Amino acid sequence: MTPHTSLSVVSVVAAAASSVGVYWQSSQIAVLQSRVKVLERSDAIERRSRDLRDTTADPFRRTPDGKDWETTDDSSLFLFRKGIVIGHKNTDCDYGDFTLSVDPGKRPYSMGRNCPSGTGAVTFGLANKASAQYSSVLGGSENTASGLGSSVSGGSNSETIGTFSSVSGGYQNYAADHSSSVSGGSSNRATGARSSISGGNLNAASGTNSAIMGGYYNLARGSHSSILGGESNVAIKPTMGGWCTSILGGYQNHASENWSSVSGGHRNVASGTYASVLGGYGNVASEKGTSVLGGNKNEANETWAMVPSKSTLSEESKDRIALLEKNSPFTCKKKSCKSKKGLIVKGFLKVQGEFCAPTQCPVR
Repeated sequence: MTPHTSLSVVSVVAAAASSVGVYWQSSQIAVLQSRVKVLERSDAIERRSRDLRDTTADPFRRTPDGKDWETTDDSSLFLFRKGIVIGHKNTDCDYGDFTLSVDPGKRPYSMGRNCPSGTGAVTFGLANKASAQYSSVLGGSENTASGLGSSVSGGSNSETIGTFSSVSGGYQNYAADHSSSVSGGSSNRATGARSSISGGNLNAASGTNSAIMGGYYNLARGSHSSILGGESNVAIKPTMGGWCTSILGGYQNHASENWSSVSGGHRNVASGTYASVLGGYGNVASEKGTSVLGGNKNEANETWAMVPSKSTLSEESKDRIALLEKNSPFTCKKKSCKSKKGLIVKGFLKVQGEFCAPTQCPVR
């Protein structure tokens, strides 16, 4: 072997050794990298497990005085998919999802009586039911909210059936149509859409947008009708329901035609369009635009006629009427003698100046 050949062999051997060394180093590096990844994954799993153990084991801690409990993490929420019962569970209730019930139970306080069976329903108080979606009963006893989004705030034995209807309190009140409401009182019924009753006893608002403020046994049946108070008053039209009728008070008054009104008194009737009776007893405004200011059993039965109470006239006015009655140069017209009551008074108020002596008027 020549020196040149020996040098070549040595070079090849050196190159081969170098390649083997590089390959071995690369293999070792790959093994080490794989081990590092395994350790990292294991460490991450351990950290998650440790964190989970920490949060599930100790979500609460004692307060500094040692009497109560508080959450260990003030930045987190408790998420309850089904619901929460504070107090006692009603075993006869099919609880809805996302519900809340505060239930003191019944004697001997072993079983709950509230039942929030609607989705998102809430019941507080005793023996209350919220059966519709998003309905609530916030207090009282034996109340029921069965209309979508309806609510009973308190009281006893009241019920909301209409969508978004409400009863604020009282006893045996009832809100039955869309957005109807009863604020209080007892045995009141708001059955018209958007109708309302503020209080009183045995009142009924059945017309759309009707309202009763209070009183006893009043009925607002016409659309947009209203009764402020009194007893046994009726804002109604027998067939269709009077539009925008109103009664301010009194006893047994009726406003039965569109835009008619009775301000007070007893047994007064406004049965003409735009008719009004201000007070008195047994007065009737029966034609369009008629009005009776007061008195006893007066009748305004000619279009736009007005009958004042005789007692409100001065002595001078009465003397003038008597004089004109005695010396009237006018011929009596039948239309001026339709009502024997207040005949001369009606004539006195007419622009035409037609006056009839009693002997000239036909007997009715």
